Amino acid sequence: MIVPTRNAASGIDACLSSLWAQSCRDYEVLVLDGQSTDGTLQKLQSHAARFGQALRWHSEPDAGVYHAMNRGIAHARGEWLHFLGADDVLHDPEVLADVVRFMATRQADIVYGDVVERASGARYGGEFSLDRLLFECNICHQAVYYRRSVFEKLGGYNTRYPIWADWDFNIRCFRHPGMRAIWTDRVIAVYRARSGISRVEDPVFRRELPATLLRDARLQRGGALRRWLRTRLSRWLGDSPRSRRRPIAKR
Repeated sequence: MIVPTRNAASGIDACLSSLWAQSCRDYEVLVLDGQSTDGTLQKLQSHAARFGQALRWHSEPDAGVYHAMNRGIAHARGEWLHFLGADDVLHDPEVLADVVRFMATRQADIVYGDVVERASGARYGGEFSLDRLLFECNICHQAVYYRRSVFEKLGGYNTRYPIWADWDFNIRCFRHPGMRAIWTDRVIAVYRARSGISRVEDPVFRRELPATLLRDARLQRGGALRRWLRTRLSRWLGDSPRSRRRPIAKR
């Protein structure tokens, strides 16, 4: 479990308590802190006794949440990696046990479920395809478990995208030949949406994705696919993606 933090003292207790409450304890919690000054580190210290060696943290300057998440990937020891925001919680004490049982019955590189928004109680998620990722919305990072080998194949999060690097990464996963992502009809986490999330944009990602897709279409399948992509992309560029009302990586 990788938790990026910066000045997260108000939420980290609930986050860690939801992990401690899990019936399955076969996990590590790795907190990547960006030199908090609000008491976050003291909060972590207060949890150290009960977690023991299962809780580790590193506090040093970083270049944003995705840089911290990449640091977490490098430090993590487990086979499966899950990223949880410092003010998010696992939905209930059986989440990890249920996910582990699901993983044991599937050959998957990525397992993902759904999330619930704390204030509204609305459930978000469902099964994704590459088309849904490209033209509609993203999978919430709080709901996704990745094998370590996924990052070994694809690299980490692209820090050129300060808001939607996890969206970019999920697209890369779904485009990769042979990469298998499986949805489980299970709520994984409860997240707190940021104020004004519907107005948050990542202009670099929004600008670069259409060019990437059109370049690939020229290389792979020619004119018919290019025309189809242009039609879809003109709608994508003209209307804001619905995912802007969805959670983004935060700490």
